[in-house]
Amino acid sequence: MVENENNLGSFIFDDDLIEFEPFANFELNFYHWFKPYMRNVFSTQSRRKIINLKLHKQLIKEFSKASNNDEMREVINAMGRNGFKGPKSYFNPNIKFYDFLIANNIQSITNIKNNTIKYFLVNELESYSSTYKKDILVAIKNFLQFIESKNYIKNGDSHFFKLDRTLVKAIQKERKPLAYLKPDSEFDLFLSTIDKINWNRNSKHRNRVMLKILLITGIRVSELTDIKKSDFKESGNSYEIAIIGKGNKKR
Repeated sequence: MVENENNLGSFIFDDDLIEFEPFANFELNFYHWFKPYMRNVFSTQSRRKIINLKLHKQLIKEFSKASNNDEMREVINAMGRNGFKGPKSYFNPNIKFYDFLIANNIQSITNIKNNTIKYFLVNELESYSSTYKKDILVAIKNFLQFIESKNYIKNGDSHFFKLDRTLVKAIQKERKPLAYLKPDSEFDLFLSTIDKINWNRNSKHRNRVMLKILLITGIRVSELTDIKKSDFKESGNSYEIAIIGKGNKKR
């Protein structure tokens, strides 16, 4: 698929199958796949938090016209400021991997092997946490699996990376002590201490409620910060809180 960058319809009406490597240049072939992949990410991420839908549609068009990593990154960051933060976790890891491939003079997408990814995880991301490495691995595998699902070669074949399920074993587990509150003493003490902290007068009630909800329910911090006043519903002597979790699911 060679798209006309000035025409959004050029990919809306394309076939599901995309020619594997139509160019002699690795950089062009990478973008040939990465742009459709990111547009697929745009269509699968939740749009619930988007602030300005008209701006969001314009940014998708701008992404199609971007000609390099910096221009694409500017659009991705603008999407994040507009409430559409999900694509960044797919964009940044794959661009980091792309920079690694370029630095190592990779000539073809077919040169991406299991050992290529393992070396990248172990040596290029040595200073990063295991959690961050796993997030990067998930994004890279997602991109490569997208290529696997849509590519064709002119003689009727298609390319498969044959990704090893044990790739994650290249990421060494970190031994970190978990914070633990003893239920018979420390939990109640921690809970009561929240009310004794000398918070700023304008935010003390908000801070106290947020900490107590987080401690008692165990929800994610991102879910906590998304709670609105309208999400509270009085039920007898207690309150029910509507939480929108992963996958845009209410719980």
